[in-house]
Amino acid sequence: MKGFSEVKSKLQKIPNKMQDSGVEGLREVGKQIFDSSQAQVPVDTGALRSSATMTESGGKNLTITIAYNADYALYVHEKLGNVHPHGNAKYLENPFNQYAPTLEKVVQSKIGDIT
Repeated sequence: MKGFSEVKSKLQKIPNKMQDSGVEGLREVGKQIFDSSQAQVPVDTGALRSSATMTESGGKNLTITIAYNADYALYVHEKLGNVHPHGNAKYLENPFNQYAPTLEKVVQSKIGDIT
């Protein structure tokens, strides 16, 4: 059958391309969450903002972890009654809730024409 080997070759590449697209999409959405949280984190001295980290682990089974590592980060994040001249409580949760639902769409746009 003419062209069979070309079609077979393209079909064999689909799982890797889909996985790569998923990794790229997760990185993109993770970066959006991180950047948005940096814009929303309360700033007094700047120590909380500068304690932020975004790490990756797992290779093709990617896990992205975003954390604020100042001793008081959890308190500032959860204390809704505090008034902040710049930023707000839930500075990480709100960006996550905003961008996490877009992950599927972002990955689909990365997949595009995989053949």
